[in-house]
Amino acid sequence: MRKINEDAQALRKQKRLKVVDISLIVVIMAVVLIPSLLNLFGNQHFLNSRLMSILMFVLIMYLMIASLLHYRLGNPGPLNKRAPLLIPKSFGIGLSINPQNPIGLAIWIILLFILIATFIPIIF
Repeated sequence: MRKINEDAQALRKQKRLKVVDISLIVVIMAVVLIPSLLNLFGNQHFLNSRLMSILMFVLIMYLMIASLLHYRLGNPGPLNKRAPLLIPKSFGIGLSINPQNPIGLAIWIILLFILIATFIPIIF
C-alpha cells in the first residue's frame, strides 16, 4: 500500500512538472510569435512600442517564476541552511541559485524586485 501511494505521488509530481514545462513553452512561443505576426502584417513600429516591453517583462518574470516552481516541485521541502547556494540547473547547462537556501531565496526575491523596478518605468 505504501509503494502504491509513493508511485501515485511520483506520478502527480511528474504531471505538475509537465504542466509547468508546457506552459513555459506556450509563453515563450506567444512572446516570440506575437511580435513576429504583428510586424508581418503591417505594424512596422511594433518593436519600439510599449507592448514589446510588456511582452518582455511577462517573459522574464514567467521564466523566473516557472524555474522557481519547477525546482520546488522537483525538490520539495522547507528552507535548509545547509543546502548549497549554487545547484545544477533543472534544465540546461550551468548552475542556478538554490531557492531552498535562505540566502538563495533572498537573492531570488531581490532579483524579482529589481526586474519589476526596471520594467515599470519602461511600461508606464
